[in-house]
Amino acid sequence: MFKHLDAAILNPIRRRNVVPQVDEIRSTDGGFDVRYRDAKSGAAATRSWRWSELRAATAVQSAGWVGGHECLLVDCGAEVLQLTADAAGFDAFLMACERNLPGWLPASQWRVQLMMRQPGEGVEVFGRGGNSTSN
Repeated sequence: MFKHLDAAILNPIRRRNVVPQVDEIRSTDGGFDVRYRDAKSGAAATRSWRWSELRAATAVQSAGWVGGHECLLVDCGAEVLQLTADAAGFDAFLMACERNLPGWLPASQWRVQLMMRQPGEGVEVFGRGGNSTSN
């Protein structure tokens, strides 16, 4: 889907497991749950993360559609989540991130910045120190 991603975004992703095909994301009291499909078996699974485990987030868009198709790459340490607006709970998750993660760039701001970027270029939405996935 994202054939032209910046090397600064791809390098951290290559070193981690990517959780594919996220179906649903839900905010909880101390973090969030992600329901996804396993890449090999296609079996549904659920995984939970605490807000403190979310290290960085970068928004990117792919080419092909007017305005592109946005994707949020969320660095959770050993895993990188690829979240899209197609996942149930995506907008609620964005609002929860704004409430729970000081420094999280509001969607209204990063979406405007993303519209001005070329497909595959990223916008840093959140980062804890040197853990960011974008340049």
